[in-house]
Amino acid sequence: MLGLVATIKLFFRIVHATTFLQSFASDRRHMKNSNGNWIAPSPAHDPIVVDDDGSLYNLDEYIRMNAVDAVTQLQDDTISAVFTHKYGVLVSESQLEDFFSLLSLAFQDRANEVYKNIEDQKSTRGRNQDALLAACLYISCRQEDKPRTVKEIYSVANGATKKEIGQAKEYIVTGR
Repeated sequence: MLGLVATIKLFFRIVHATTFLQSFASDRRHMKNSNGNWIAPSPAHDPIVVDDDGSLYNLDEYIRMNAVDAVTQLQDDTISAVFTHKYGVLVSESQLEDFFSLLSLAFQDRANEVYKNIEDQKSTRGRNQDALLAACLYISCRQEDKPRTVKEIYSVANGATKKEIGQAKEYIVTGR
């Protein structure tokens, strides 16, 4: 028994929330016994059907995890796959920390792009740089379809008030 436990590996499926909400389907067949009777009372809401293709059930695809399907090497396209593949990516427990570091780098890269664009197109001289950087992070999160509130950005920003971040965001977006 000890040898079996030593060979078990944990895997995690990481799917972008918007993709999951648009793609997941369940007609509740997993909640019925082999005779088709409910194991527990049926939920009051309607079954979840995918609008795009009318799929009734794909829960098994989301919970099926085979080591051969796991990402072997984390790369930039791994992050992209989270946002573009219906079933996201499968990573091992040992890859989680590196995966989330890579994910945060994607947001940092996007924020850097936003900052470079405003630096190239507008004058940043005389403006609160901390507020501009925080606003760039705010905008990059929205662009990556992971919106955060100014209050959330403020909680991790240094040297800028919520008001300054809001003003910097308006300056970047409108030029005023």
